[in-house]
Amino acid sequence: GCVWRGYKLAFKYFYLASQSGQPLAIYYLAKMYATGTGVLRSCRTAVEVNNEMFLKYFSFIIQSK
Repeated sequence: GCVWRGYKLAFKYFYLASQSGQPLAIYYLAKMYATGTGVLRSCRTAVEVNNEMFLKYFSFIIQSK
């Protein structure tokens, strides 16, 4: 129904924002994968997305020192 389409749209925009390195978008994308909200549930993909966020965040910190 309507709610499912809303989640799919949210997923689309979180995905687009995550591609530009937005950490909050990456977090929510991983959460959506982990819970199966708006997308097929995949714990493996959720972990991979979380790892991507972790690596981007810490590489930013290392580069700024």
